[in-house]
Amino acid sequence: MEAIQYILVRNDLEMSHGKMAAQVSHASVGAVTEDCYPRISLKDNLEQFQAARATWFENSFTKVVLRVKTKQKMLNLIDKLIEEGIPHSVIKDACRTEIAPEEDGTTLTCVGLVPLFRDQVPKFISKLRVYT
Repeated sequence: MEAIQYILVRNDLEMSHGKMAAQVSHASVGAVTEDCYPRISLKDNLEQFQAARATWFENSFTKVVLRVKTKQKMLNLIDKLIEEGIPHSVIKDACRTEIAPEEDGTTLTCVGLVPLFRDQVPKFISKLRVYT
């Protein structure tokens, strides 16, 4: 069974390709570290998440980058990930180059999910469009 990592990227920021590549890389790495797991309350799925992560590391490192239209929609998705108990990594840019800072001096850019088997992917993620 294939494991896939999903990365959610805000479409409204209009990041350059290089900036987006860096942010997606941060999200990917952040979501596969062991530190990602204790950040949220897991719903008895820890073994499944760890199995998907191991499969992902042993095979293809498949990633799918999905677009999210606005910051508010990204925040709503983060809330749903927390509710579902899906480990993830929230990436905020330090705003030293091309992105303007938001309220706290940083800007929410991406969210990386742990690698998931297809049957673990929630519908609210599978409904998002691929970033083009």
